[in-house]
Amino acid sequence: HQALGVYEDYYGCEHDDIATVLTQLAVCQSELERYPEAEELFSRAAGITENSLGGDSPALSDTFFNLANCYSFQRKFEQALSFYRRSLEIAEQAVGADDSSYASKLTGLAYCYQLQERFADAKPLYKRALEICQSDPLCAEEELTDNLIGLANCHLETGEYAAARPLYEQALQYKQNKFDPKDQELASRIEVLLERMDHSVV
Repeated sequence: HQALGVYEDYYGCEHDDIATVLTQLAVCQSELERYPEAEELFSRAAGITENSLGGDSPALSDTFFNLANCYSFQRKFEQALSFYRRSLEIAEQAVGADDSSYASKLTGLAYCYQLQERFADAKPLYKRALEICQSDPLCAEEELTDNLIGLANCHLETGEYAAARPLYEQALQYKQNKFDPKDQELASRIEVLLERMDHSVV
């Protein structure tokens, strides 16, 4: 907040650098699960970005996506869906529908549908994001595994165990090759889940 005050004094309140600082503050608030505060900061950043860079700016797409995530975490799904769609529309025009950054936005929208148990809507989005990640060498491995697990979870929730299993197994291969404790913890949970599927307990 001190940095924001310094920037506002120097540039004024509507400079695009102010939007950058607002976004950084909002991300911090989101990580602390202070979503109403983050929502306010993201909203202000979006307004500044749109006014200074235009309505087709990739930066605006990113800010809308962050704002959509913030709404989704608060289960404000109507607002979240609106901003996910706006983010995707801008991203498609700015970077194309085969770019890894576009895939990440598809994943966010898919997860929003998943939280609402709208699995039929989530599945094709996860599938498309997965296709992009598998063909784009710049796509992060974390993004790839998120889509594998998200799609597998949707299949699991709808009783399609045969479709879920190979996705979990592929995600497990990625996670077992990493040394991050969080990845190992998730890998262990997937292994337990696969074992339960074998015994038809799930």
